[in-house]
Amino acid sequence: MKYQKTFVLGLLVLAGSGAEGADVINWDGGGAEPDFSIGANWEGDAVPTSADTIMISGAYTVNVTSEVECDRLSVEKGAVLNISYGRLGSTVSGNTRTDSIGRNSVGTVYQSGGEYNVGHRMHVGCGNGGNGNYSISGGQLVISRGGRSVLVHDESASLEVGEGSSTGLFKVFGGSVVTRSGVVIGPKGTFSVQGSVAETIGIGSDKSVDGHWIQQTGGTLQVAIDETARGVSKILIDYVDGTGSNGDVIFEEGALLDVSFLGEKKRGVYVVMEWEGTVTDKGLQFAPGVNTNEWDFEIDEVNKRLIVATRESPIGLIL
Repeated sequence: MKYQKTFVLGLLVLAGSGAEGADVINWDGGGAEPDFSIGANWEGDAVPTSADTIMISGAYTVNVTSEVECDRLSVEKGAVLNISYGRLGSTVSGNTRTDSIGRNSVGTVYQSGGEYNVGHRMHVGCGNGGNGNYSISGGQLVISRGGRSVLVHDESASLEVGEGSSTGLFKVFGGSVVTRSGVVIGPKGTFSVQGSVAETIGIGSDKSVDGHWIQQTGGTLQVAIDETARGVSKILIDYVDGTGSNGDVIFEEGALLDVSFLGEKKRGVYVVMEWEGTVTDKGLQFAPGVNTNEWDFEIDEVNKRLIVATRESPIGLIL
């Protein structure tokens, strides 16, 4: 029996995670198939439970195809987690706990279906030189808790992308993304919406507490416009009950907007984001490489939305 519950001091040292000194169960890939629900793939030859903190670390690909649970998880050092069916519940509730994707190294999650329910916070690209990637094309991601932001200490956040020296990419192709609290995009973070297939991108739309959006200098909002009339799935920054950040949006000086066509070029005006609070624009600008002869954008404070348009479609024509 190859059981060992590894005691690690600093193995899960996520800033503000509450995981310091935690016992961790590691993926060892001993099963016949790389499925989360096969006990032989884990230290101890038992499928993790909601009481277990787990780590998927190394050149492994792990598949979630049924209903499974853990306390919290980390995906790192080249590991890939695929969520296609069923439900992954990272269930422990707490504002100091975190699921980390790409902590101090490369970590990737592909979600094409099913449900991933996070009972605390998520960091994509964190630690020292991390590189996190989360891509959702189907299913539902619910981040049902917020906690003190690592990047903006006087704010709460459910999702942080690209902390400090780490690179983070959170990409939405489809499915549904809902958070309890806000989103913070760090200096090397990118939040990307590809086309109009996603059903919901609701920041603060899960239960109580308002959402907010904070995009720091160098942080990127990337949108790719498809050939539909809508063009892109909009991001909603939700005011729910007046608790928290009131559905507000902050674009720091040098926050970046990256716009392109997903397929054939099409004239139009497209709503990228709506907010139910207030907006503070300290200097949102186009990212390097955006053709400013082709694109324009407007932060519409009256109607509470961020709009992009092709130059041939004046924004002023939108009511």
